[in-house]
Amino acid sequence: MRELLTNLGNGLLDLLAPPACWRCHESVADGKVLCRSCADLLTNDPNPVCERCASTLAPAMAAAHVCPRCLMNTFVYDAVVRLAPYDEPHRAIILEWKRPSGEVMAEALAPLFGRHLAPKLTPFGPQVAVPVPLHWRRRWRRGYNQSEVLARAVAGALQIPMAPDALRRVKNTEFQSKQKADERKANVRGAFAPGRKVGLAGKVVVLVDDVLTTGATANEASRVLKQCGAKAVIVAVVAHETPRNPG
Repeated sequence: MRELLTNLGNGLLDLLAPPACWRCHESVADGKVLCRSCADLLTNDPNPVCERCASTLAPAMAAAHVCPRCLMNTFVYDAVVRLAPYDEPHRAIILEWKRPSGEVMAEALAPLFGRHLAPKLTPFGPQVAVPVPLHWRRRWRRGYNQSEVLARAVAGALQIPMAPDALRRVKNTEFQSKQKADERKANVRGAFAPGRKVGLAGKVVVLVDDVLTTGATANEASRVLKQCGAKAVIVAVVAHETPRNPG
């Protein structure tokens, strides 16, 4: 009887307020948060990207297998896998995720993003997923860690464990978005420390975050993961914002 009443209630709710796509507000099937068009827009990347750092490449650079960023920088992480560029639809989602009210959207969209990131990560042989942690003060203000929500979805899609406590953020850094490119490395230097011992030795770790720009945060986190014995660190992000200045 309770199940019948619940189904009737849900049916009445759908009749009064039909499910709609969170982005374009078109009608969607029950249980969906995005229409097919918006889901495709948010999960398909039409751009040529660097296989090492996931920066968007000009066609000539892609044809020559040359990446200006990789020529001018060294990275601790071994590769970056992205879902899409940091364009307007992805920017709007990620900014919403960083608000306390964004948790509902993060929980709804993360499984979709995880399913589309998983095939790109599989060739690396991932064994454990680790989210980029927030400092406890920022997590307390926000109420949750969007990278942890995404990491859980990625781990589920890959059928590997997630280790949310493998890293600790011990430095309450300024927002990276407020730093100039050459200030970001200094801002996050020493920001991370090993967390609980979760047996990373010899394993391929997927380090999960929402967005990557210069890679300073991912680089510093990867340094600690490798100090903990990780064999390789593959960074997985929803969006990659390629800096105008390759350095």
